[in-house]
Amino acid sequence: MADNPNTEKRKYARINEAFKAEYRLEKEEKYSECGINNISLAGMLITTDKEISKEAILDMALQLPLSNVKENLTAVVLDCKKIPGTKYFNSRLKIVKIDNKARDAILQTVGYYIM
Repeated sequence: MADNPNTEKRKYARINEAFKAEYRLEKEEKYSECGINNISLAGMLITTDKEISKEAILDMALQLPLSNVKENLTAVVLDCKKIPGTKYFNSRLKIVKIDNKARDAILQTVGYYIM
């Protein structure tokens, strides 16, 4: 029996919803704004106005719709590509450090949008 190409093969469910967030390179003081395009417990796709180096470590502060506080986590940049015809960049991130509170907030948000 052949695999269905539409079957989700990711370990964690991912939602394609837009949220606000902030990021900074690890050890820097100032955060910059970014947009989250999709998110799961494993990682996310963000849009920034700056190119971010592959393997850069980012401190993230996420403003999720079901949480009244910013959720913090650490992610590594898997790749960063310029969006053609714009001044923006899309970066794929892998979450490498997350506390239980932020983990629960992401799971709750993903679950809300999937239902």
